[in-house]
Amino acid sequence: MSEFPPSYQLVVDVWRLATGSASLDECIDRVAAQLERVVRADALILWRLSRDGTQLESVAAAAVRPGPRPALVKRSTSARASEELRELLLHGSPRLIVPDGATDALRNFAPDGAWRAVAVAPLADDDGAMGFVTLISRNTGVLGASQLSLLGELGAPLATALRLEDERESEHRLREALEADRRALLQRLDRDDVSDSIVGADSGLRETMLRVEQVAPTDAPVLLLGETGSGKEVIARAIHARSRRARGPIVRVNCGAIPLG
Repeated sequence: MSEFPPSYQLVVDVWRLATGSASLDECIDRVAAQLERVVRADALILWRLSRDGTQLESVAAAAVRPGPRPALVKRSTSARASEELRELLLHGSPRLIVPDGATDALRNFAPDGAWRAVAVAPLADDDGAMGFVTLISRNTGVLGASQLSLLGELGAPLATALRLEDERESEHRLREALEADRRALLQRLDRDDVSDSIVGADSGLRETMLRVEQVAPTDAPVLLLGETGSGKEVIARAIHARSRRARGPIVRVNCGAIPLG
């Protein structure tokens, strides 16, 4: 009976974290905690490359060993570097970058300050290429062939985590747009003339509506008294619709929800 390679369970765990975490930051933190047991790197960083290849942005980062979280950065790349990065993204395999052998394009993955090695692998899933994942080391002899192989295996689940984060952001933007449409609709309703909706405006409430017509054009404050459900807000909307502020919003405040102190 054959045994699974040591990295098998780790890859399975990363898949679970990629699909089960509430956010990309949470996922990367938990993945970094898993890597601490098997890799002596200092940091784990996910990068996104813009469609035209001119912007390389770190979108999530976590410390693998105890230490501060790496700062997120956005870097502009030259035309030559952009071409190299796109080629690495589409057709590259995991690579080890060291200071003496790094090209201008690959140096974009290096953190500010002292570093000795960066392992980088493309991020891609069934929907296409997205960016890169890197392991950063500030010591020599820490990253090698086995770490590059592991990083390559983690590319698919981490690309999925990045894709899921994009979907969450799209849903958030959609909810914001729907909420903005809702508020705009309410403002339009607030600006509508509501006199026709007042039952009894031409009969029992005729005197009240005459007072509404008198006070609405002025800047005088108006106090409406009455039990809950007696129609105070309806009258307030009628005054607002006839005032000089009719084109602006009407703001409803629940005074009962305001704390006393």
